[in-house]
Amino acid sequence: MTRRHVRCRKSSPLVLATTPLIALSSLLCLLGSSARGNAQARLIPGQSAAGVLKPGESRDYLLSLKEGQYAAIRYPAGIDLQVLTLNGTPVNGVMELGGDPREVGGDDVLSFTAERTATYKLRVQNGSDEKDVAIQRAEKVLGVKHSKPRSLPFRLSYTSNFVLPSGLRLTQTEKINDYAIRIYKAHGEQDGAFVILRDGQRVYAKVGHGDFSFQVLSDEDDKASADLVKPGRDITGSGSPGLMIGEYTGGAHCCFVLYPFELGQTFHIIRSLNIGEGEGIGVRRLGANKGLAILTYDDTFAYWHTSFAESPMPDVILSYRDGAYRPDYELMRKPAPSWDELSTASQKDRAALEKTANEPYSPEEDLPPFWGRMLDLIYTGHEDLAWKYFDEAWPPSKPGQALFVKDFKKQLSESRYWSQRAKG
Repeated sequence: MTRRHVRCRKSSPLVLATTPLIALSSLLCLLGSSARGNAQARLIPGQSAAGVLKPGESRDYLLSLKEGQYAAIRYPAGIDLQVLTLNGTPVNGVMELGGDPREVGGDDVLSFTAERTATYKLRVQNGSDEKDVAIQRAEKVLGVKHSKPRSLPFRLSYTSNFVLPSGLRLTQTEKINDYAIRIYKAHGEQDGAFVILRDGQRVYAKVGHGDFSFQVLSDEDDKASADLVKPGRDITGSGSPGLMIGEYTGGAHCCFVLYPFELGQTFHIIRSLNIGEGEGIGVRRLGANKGLAILTYDDTFAYWHTSFAESPMPDVILSYRDGAYRPDYELMRKPAPSWDELSTASQKDRAALEKTANEPYSPEEDLPPFWGRMLDLIYTGHEDLAWKYFDEAWPPSKPGQALFVKDFKKQLSESRYWSQRAKG
């Protein structure tokens, strides 16, 4: 009997096999090629990717978009979906839109607009993770019937066609040369959208679960600053008309996102800024023919060992350079306070901390927020003084000093501003 060998070829057309063995081998080749290529498969409009995910399993797909291109990614309920950069960083501005049958047909959909031309990574995952297993174990101990994690089928597809969600009404408009900006809001709900058109053609669209507005200042009565951010003003120092749109998501102490643009001969999307806690920004002109400085604060330590009201939030100044607003540590630098002033403050903080000294430091305990002065020193260019201050303020009678330092540094490393200091 003659043996027939079937080779798997990347681009071989599917042909009718002459024997059942060859047919089976060909099918296995196709399935194997699909499985091997899934991690680097590219998603394009009009085509979908499908498969089955085991509990906890994830797969990555690549999506290439141009600056300003809109993408609505459809996926089934029960599956988790993340939009990441190629190095694994979550992409800003991704919004879940589910519920509009015109868009999603009953499935979930994530929407976002590419802020720069790039290849993005879509990660689909079966949400049955270790946490679910832990819950199931607890239910077993309690004698509660539970279902085991199961494999889930999925189908992933996307469209670049923007459809304004139903229920939105036009609330604000602006005209800047050949650009038209339209802001929409849902009646009685915290949902909205905005669209930028140039000569009637869409160049940008954004949908979100917040209120969009041309009002971006935290102090609405600051008339001088309001004039600086008026639509059409130069915000980067390039001489081109600019635009700032703010999104306030509402809720307790949350959240504000700033969307800046240049509306010149070339439409330019400036990277959006997740301001975090608050309802706006402050601004000031850096000088003649220069851009704006954005005044905000870092909320990384919100609720860290204390209430929101007492959480220290150091001031941050952002300036425009290399195509984005970035922390400007030269502008943030201030003269160091005298050691007499710091020593007096450290003694007060030590006295407050000594009231907690009967127990070792715990990552869960409430503490008087003495690290606020440390953060102010760090962000104004005096990190050495910050640690000297800490050594003076921490009571020798309270164990756990090294663990606090470790936790503080870890929290600081999560700051979206401090992490950029090497680039600033």
